[in-house]
Amino acid sequence: MKKILFVSHDANRAGAQLFLLNVLSFLKENTSFKTTLLLLDDGVLESEFAKVTKVYSLPKTTEIKLDFLPKKLKNIYVEKKLKKEIDTLKNDLLAENFNLIYANTVATSPIFEFLNFLNKPYISHFHELPFSINLYSKENDLKVMLNSSQKLIGCSDAVSKNLIENYTISKEKVITIHSFVNTEEILKKVSKVNEHSIRQKFNIPKNKKIIVSCGNAEYRKGVDLFLELAKNFKQNSNLANEIVFVWVGLQKSGDLYEKYAELIEINQVQDIVILIEPTPLAQEIISISTIFALTSREDPFPLVMLEAATCKIPIIGFAESGGCKEFVEDDAGIIINGFDTEQMAIEIDFLLKNPENMKNKGEVAFKKSTEIYNYTTSMNKIVKLLEQFFPNNEHQNN
Repeated sequence: MKKILFVSHDANRAGAQLFLLNVLSFLKENTSFKTTLLLLDDGVLESEFAKVTKVYSLPKTTEIKLDFLPKKLKNIYVEKKLKKEIDTLKNDLLAENFNLIYANTVATSPIFEFLNFLNKPYISHFHELPFSINLYSKENDLKVMLNSSQKLIGCSDAVSKNLIENYTISKEKVITIHSFVNTEEILKKVSKVNEHSIRQKFNIPKNKKIIVSCGNAEYRKGVDLFLELAKNFKQNSNLANEIVFVWVGLQKSGDLYEKYAELIEINQVQDIVILIEPTPLAQEIISISTIFALTSREDPFPLVMLEAATCKIPIIGFAESGGCKEFVEDDAGIIINGFDTEQMAIEIDFLLKNPENMKNKGEVAFKKSTEIYNYTTSMNKIVKLLEQFFPNNEHQNN
């Protein structure tokens, strides 16, 4: 029996975690690999992971409530309890007798030194470009991750190129396996969409076309650029009254929401912008949209882009952001240079006024997501890579 320990930094509903969920599901259904998952933090996908693999969680001191104890006694208790839980986890992981460790995202880098007691080879899957690498890892942790890994997977050519050129990693150590979405599942889901009920649920006017974007509201995702895009479109297009700009993935509370609510007022786009909180219905919203506007400053190979493409939605994005340019090229949408939201607004106006051109780009996007950058193609590459670590075993079920 050949066993792999997968590691995820958390179980939040985001691109890299959903990608890993798909990987684990595929391996369970189509191979004889035995998988286990170590979560460094929790999240809403934990129950979904538990359906496809065994799940361990890293112990956390934050779960211990001992406010009634003096601080010194509390610290002693917490340290002893944490040590006991960590020792138990180590014993459990040792007993599993893993052959390989597969770390998903650079945010798992702090766990590498801890897992050295297993004394097993590593594969590390990178979903990040420079900004995110610096944001989600410390220099020493990253160094340990890069040096410990026998193979590094880049989720796009841009990610692989960054690892080779900026971290002096040999080309032989890096492989590009493009991220994917489960297109069959998406097509099943969106085939059942009731557009009227989706619009009603999220207060989207029934008579307006939707320019959509989706993602956690952080700097690199460019929510501010999305609002700037809406302003430029409103000022320069005679179609402004026929369009709404919808961002999916912004919590409507806290400092970030206050910041973007203020930007909406400053840009005077209250009448054409709709903000929607994170929702499991994101794919359904995307499916009833007209254009997907990827305003990310950095996005290695965004899964929401692939979801939109699977719904035959053309993509418009920035050349400098990362993997968007690799996918869109000159036929699945439009690529804008220099984070120029004014030019992006002009191109959106052009597409809306040329529906046949827009439809053709959506068809090409669909073909790419379902035939080139698809679930089976990328998973077969991952399985082939895993098999290199088990050369004398047959893993594909027949």
